[in-house]
Amino acid sequence: MFYMQEVAIIKKMTAQPTVERRKFFRHPISVPVQYREVSTETKASSLSVDVSDGGLSFKTNKPIEKGTCLSVMIPVNDELFSMKGYVAYSTPMSNGSGFRTGISFLDTVSKFRAKLAEQMLQIQSYQKKLEEKLHQQISEEEAAQRWVEKHAARFSAFF
Repeated sequence: MFYMQEVAIIKKMTAQPTVERRKFFRHPISVPVQYREVSTETKASSLSVDVSDGGLSFKTNKPIEKGTCLSVMIPVNDELFSMKGYVAYSTPMSNGSGFRTGISFLDTVSKFRAKLAEQMLQIQSYQKKLEEKLHQQISEEEAAQRWVEKHAARFSAFF
C-alpha cells in the first residue's frame, strides 16, 4: 500500500514541467553509496557526486529511468543513513565512465538524513585537515566542537 502511494506521488511530481532546475546549492561529496529500486531487492554500489537540500547525485553503470523510486544508503562511521527519492535524471558522464543519476528526496526525513550525513562527513574532513595543520591527532569530538563553533552563526539564523 505504501509503495503504491509513493508511485502516485512520483507520477504526479514527474508529470509536472520543471521551471527551475537548480533550486538548491550542491555540495560536492564523494562517498560510497548503495542503492536499490524500491520495487526490487537488487542492490548496487556506487560513489556519490554531490548532495543538496533537495537531492543526491551518484554514479551508475547504466541509466535509470526517470521517476524510478530508489532507496539510497550512505555509511558514516558506524551508522547507515537511508533516504528515499525518485530519479530526476540519469545522464551520461562527460568522461564516458557511466551515468550521473540524480534523485529528488521524497520526504523531509530523507532530506534531514542526507544533511546530517553530509555534516558528519564534513566534520571528518575538517578533522583530517586540522590534524595536518596542527601536526597532531584531534579527536572527532574536538573536531565537531570546533566545526560547530566555526559555523554556529550560519545555523543560528534558522531559529
